[in-house]
Amino acid sequence: MNNLHRSDIVKAFQVKGIEVSFLVRKDYLSLLDRIDGCRYLTCSFPKEKGTKGVLRRVLRYLRSLYPVGAIGRRETRPLEQRLRMKALHAFNEWITRFKTVIRLIAWCERYLYRHEQIEGLDGTEADQMLLLGVGADGAEHETKLTWWAKQHDISVVHMIGNWDTLTSKGYPGVPVSMLLVWGSVMKEDAVKLHDVAVDNIRMIGSIRYDRLQEAIHQSRQEFFERLGLDPDKKTILFAGPLSEDQYFEMMQAYEELLAEDGDYQMIFRMYPGKNFMASPYAKAIIHYAQSLPGVYVSIGDPDYRVGSKDKAVMQIEQFELWHAFQYSDVVVNYFSTVSLESCVFDRPVISMLYRPVHNYGWLSPPVYADHPGLPHNMRLFSYGAVQRVKDRGELLATVREAVSRPEKYQAARRKAVKEEMGVLDGSVVKRMVDCCMDAERQHLEQLQG
Repeated sequence: MNNLHRSDIVKAFQVKGIEVSFLVRKDYLSLLDRIDGCRYLTCSFPKEKGTKGVLRRVLRYLRSLYPVGAIGRRETRPLEQRLRMKALHAFNEWITRFKTVIRLIAWCERYLYRHEQIEGLDGTEADQMLLLGVGADGAEHETKLTWWAKQHDISVVHMIGNWDTLTSKGYPGVPVSMLLVWGSVMKEDAVKLHDVAVDNIRMIGSIRYDRLQEAIHQSRQEFFERLGLDPDKKTILFAGPLSEDQYFEMMQAYEELLAEDGDYQMIFRMYPGKNFMASPYAKAIIHYAQSLPGVYVSIGDPDYRVGSKDKAVMQIEQFELWHAFQYSDVVVNYFSTVSLESCVFDRPVISMLYRPVHNYGWLSPPVYADHPGLPHNMRLFSYGAVQRVKDRGELLATVREAVSRPEKYQAARRKAVKEEMGVLDGSVVKRMVDCCMDAERQHLEQLQG
């Protein structure tokens, strides 16, 4: 919702005489601050049943094993299952590395969605659907909406909202008629990794990051006073991952840092994940962080108490996030979009590439999913914009260096933004609207032809 549910986007469509409706899940509808002049629709998806439902789930699972698929699922091994199940899983992982197999799976799926039913939507009330993503793993609703729209002669535009969509979410589950990407790097990913026809791709820049400075409403003094922090102290922004271990590690590292130099403070950002926030660790992490001097806890999901753990986060808190980037001296995280966002704000960024390796209750250290090895993360590493640390000593030393020499990797950060973001000139929304109108014209021409 952060990417599209915005008044400036609605106005840009309305100026062209286009009415805007938002399709929202029923349990989140009451949480939205509605935009004037828009309709808000809900729908429901019938449960997948019978042989067709089984086949759909099997094919989606196979698509998720594609080497740029959802990493937590792709790297999950059935360790406690019988040997034959382990062998089958290994075989599936092997065959789905071949793009020909993935193409065949996608071809088969089109026959399983030929008569898609969606309750609550009227196929005569819309001319076009603008969807974030391309129906990859975990996004079955995008897939179903796309096929439903095509059955009702509604044009569909897919847009990339998040940086890692094309490199960590698996192979597309739908044919893409028009795809809006950020820049040339993302365009290349769409063509080479996902078989999107180059003529169907438009580079518009990143809608999320195009006008970030307009989101900075408070001065450093005002913002830190709002958080109860000192505007004159050196500030760390820690943006944690989905797992709890590094939150505890960062707090202990911060205590060591304070013991040596009391001139530090920290904005402690909790990852916007409902499963994580519902875990038995979240409350303990928050209490521990709030007990430390000079620490403010920022919650990424403002509605984290709403929705069950399998529900996606509707919208991410952005006021504290963007101001924290603007006024922090160094950013520490594991590896996520935060690293690229740090480059947008020209802030030194450190990646914690180490995890706990000793515990009395473990027979062996846990095996963690290789998120840093995903293509987009490796590419960001290659620019030299992100400093990797492998233990606490390196972390503390790198924090000190970043604060004292913030300009050291500035050129690398600028290169990362240029390569990954596309053109950020304040006109991304306009280009998006123009592309949607072009897609509708092309669709009408095809229907008439």
